Amino acid sequence: MRLRDQQAWLLQVATGREPARSLAPEAVLEAPSGLLAERLAVYEGGHRARLVEALANDYPAVRRVLGEGAFGSLVVRYERSFRSASHDLGRVGEHLARFLEDDPLAVELPFLPDLARLEWALAEAFVAVDDEPVTWASLASLGPDAVADRPLRLRAGTSLVRSPWPVSEIWRLRERADGDVDLALEGRPEAIVVHRAGLELRTRQVSETEASLIERAAQGVRLADLAGDDAGAPALVEAFRALVSAGIFVDVGAERGDE
Repeated sequence: MRLRDQQAWLLQVATGREPARSLAPEAVLEAPSGLLAERLAVYEGGHRARLVEALANDYPAVRRVLGEGAFGSLVVRYERSFRSASHDLGRVGEHLARFLEDDPLAVELPFLPDLARLEWALAEAFVAVDDEPVTWASLASLGPDAVADRPLRLRAGTSLVRSPWPVSEIWRLRERADGDVDLALEGRPEAIVVHRAGLELRTRQVSETEASLIERAAQGVRLADLAGDDAGAPALVEAFRALVSAGIFVDVGAERGDE
């Protein structure tokens, strides 16, 4: 067997993919008698342990809720269902929230997919490009008409997570002992903006007006497109100002330039 084929076979073994079992290890590799299975197990176990470690870094609250054993089993099920196209371990967990939607764990823990969405949003924010936020002072110097006519642009790594569960509070309790956790779950929906300020990750519950503004900003709309009737304008301006002060927008209108 060519070296390339041996390497491909070993990758199949390490990742637990079924086609690898169609060949006997002895037909591919040479090793002292009785040691081949043991040495292959090192690769299999090492690959699984590294995946668990990588996902635990991105999903500490999910791991805290499930416990070590159940979290490890989840990672194995997930990895078998979602093959990452990236060679970056930092990307391996990007589909976990989607996977959890159909996993049996979500029956007893229905908040789990949204908790995973929140944690992935935090992981994305942590490695996002550190672009400069726009300030209210710089916008004020342009005048209201110029600002209203410019497209909104979110800072890199900024996202909105909606959930019918208080997932941000669950996340904050991830390092508390079981006896210190007492949290009501029912009837406590959240809309949470996730972003980064310098090296600090931030989460903040937002109003429905703010949440809608963030969602539309992700599409690059203008404030003028959102104004609607005069009655809603003050709430929109207030929400916009709060979000600018939080530092979640980059230079508004940079795509159009000054007119």
